[in-house]
Amino acid sequence: MTKASTPHSSLCPPDDETRNIGSQTLQTFKARQGLGASVVSWKDVIVACAPWQHWNVLEKTQQAEKTPVGGCVVVQLQGGGRAEYSPCRSNTMSRVYVENFFNGDKRYCEAGFSSVVTQAGELVLGAPGGYFFLGLLARAPIADIISSYRPGTLLWNVPTQSFTYDSSKPEYFDGYRGYSVAVGEFDGDLNTTEYVFGAPTWSSTLGAWELEASKEAGIMGSIAFYVQVEILDSYYQTLHRLHGEQVASYFGHSVVVTDVNADGRHDLLVGAPLYMESRADRKLAEVGRVYLYLQPRGPHALGAPSLLLTGTQLYGRFGSAIAPLGDLNRDGYNDVAVAAPYGGPSGQGQVLIFLGQSEGLSSRPAQVLDSPFPTGSGFGFSLRGAMDIDDNGYPDLLVGAYEASKVAVYRAQPVVRTTVQLLVQDSLNPAVKNCVLEQTKTPVSCFNIQMCVGATGHNIPQKLYINADLQLDRQKPRHSRRVLLLDSQQAAITLSLDLSGRHSPICHTIRAFLRDETDFRDKLSPIVLSLNVSLPLEKTGVAPALVLHGDTHVQEQTRIILDCGEDDLCVPQLWLTAMVMGSPLLFGADNVLELQVNAGNEGEGAYEAELAVHLPPGAHYMQALSNIEVSPPPCGIARDLEGDSQLPQESSYFAYLLL
Repeated sequence: MTKASTPHSSLCPPDDETRNIGSQTLQTFKARQGLGASVVSWKDVIVACAPWQHWNVLEKTQQAEKTPVGGCVVVQLQGGGRAEYSPCRSNTMSRVYVENFFNGDKRYCEAGFSSVVTQAGELVLGAPGGYFFLGLLARAPIADIISSYRPGTLLWNVPTQSFTYDSSKPEYFDGYRGYSVAVGEFDGDLNTTEYVFGAPTWSSTLGAWELEASKEAGIMGSIAFYVQVEILDSYYQTLHRLHGEQVASYFGHSVVVTDVNADGRHDLLVGAPLYMESRADRKLAEVGRVYLYLQPRGPHALGAPSLLLTGTQLYGRFGSAIAPLGDLNRDGYNDVAVAAPYGGPSGQGQVLIFLGQSEGLSSRPAQVLDSPFPTGSGFGFSLRGAMDIDDNGYPDLLVGAYEASKVAVYRAQPVVRTTVQLLVQDSLNPAVKNCVLEQTKTPVSCFNIQMCVGATGHNIPQKLYINADLQLDRQKPRHSRRVLLLDSQQAAITLSLDLSGRHSPICHTIRAFLRDETDFRDKLSPIVLSLNVSLPLEKTGVAPALVLHGDTHVQEQTRIILDCGEDDLCVPQLWLTAMVMGSPLLFGADNVLELQVNAGNEGEGAYEAELAVHLPPGAHYMQALSNIEVSPPPCGIARDLEGDSQLPQESSYFAYLLL
């Protein structure tokens, strides 16, 4: 909206305009008008608004006063249509407003501070300064705005435009209605459109002022402003009114309508970027909050928020901007982006992606986008999603960073939805030796592991490879795993699966074996097998332009068959006797003490039974001899005692005792 005298001019003065109509002089002032403060599109039409565009009317010694009425530029790309739209312009003089106690005063509208277009092509502008800062909404069909525009004139009328009413109720004073605006369906009538707008400084419904006594703080009275979001029908009648929970949180700074739980009804998200959270030290921290209201079935009013998303970074302004993204991962639920324009590691801004689900939204972000710009902040000050820029079937995201004077474009990557299945028999019988190790010719107990991996997705590449990583007995350290692969005698294998053009899963059967019982002690805990799938890196080491969703990790378990009866629960009956052997001990000499221990089990298997000998001070362990093969740990003997077993010979401890 500027003009330049030559193509090489470095400075372009604002394109201010002046027109004379009769005795009146009409003026527009476009310096620092904020063109682009809100931008919306509908089909091939783009609307860019300048809420701080000023206007004045002079007539002899009278004037309307230079005030920010605001205005928008409407451009039709294909048809070539173009129009300006400034619904709050008027040629009424200032003295008239004074005489009428400022009723109907639209001079400070700031029209276009927020904007949205309905599906039918109706432009809705939020004007928080309208009606002397009570705030208003202005709406008109885009087609009528273009057809009614008269180039060269500064004051014209769109016959079909309408405004919300000027309410003189005290609670609306300085409410900034229209600070944010959205449209949706909230009354069950698909033939009508409802309008949602935020009024972040709306006062309490208990009256214009609410006095609160606070003896502790020494305050006799304070003015408490509450904030609200209001939903109007097509006749500007209030359907719902939602109040914020905290004074000065700026509840209603941003409002968004979308269906996050796929129930066919519009839901509402409201941002309160100045919300303060009470920390453990009893201090308040300004972190911001977003409120999710799920629309109930039937003609019921919106109740308490279904979910609260609270920022984590001090002064990050979480919830300053919210944008519906559409279905990013094509799981049937719409997703949402929430900005904290002063958050992130360096305070330059951050955008968090929350995925939709049947209960509403996930409470934790699925992805966090930090500012990619080295300088400037405000990354996330504005957001726009649910548009497929690169025509790959997935919605993309635009993020504005006003202090860096840049816009970041995030293109959604195709989503590969995987299905993973892992099959293994329920139990392993160590007594059944059905395989032979090739190198040692040792008989072992073998079993099959079947893994199946499938992949589907919209617009995924024809050539698709997926890595499948199988881990055996993954809860044990690598050197003590109880099952190994038959071919490699390793505990893990990674396969590259070619899923190109396949509409059904691909399956592989892998042979594994149970190690000999003497190679490990733990026969009780389950043997856990896990399968992880991932996308292979490109040859350059860069991750592919795909995203995996669905089943990327599964695990199954098997167990070792034990001699524990039909219930598979071992109930042992251990017995133990001990006797000191050898000659009496002599004072002043080095003595050897022989301790003979007999142990047995008359019940079911006692696996991992241990014998521990605690030595008194001055005694030192020397050696353990046993009638059975055993590798005794320090200060103890470990041995599986099967049912009805007894040590037929003596097991002895020898201790070297210094007195």
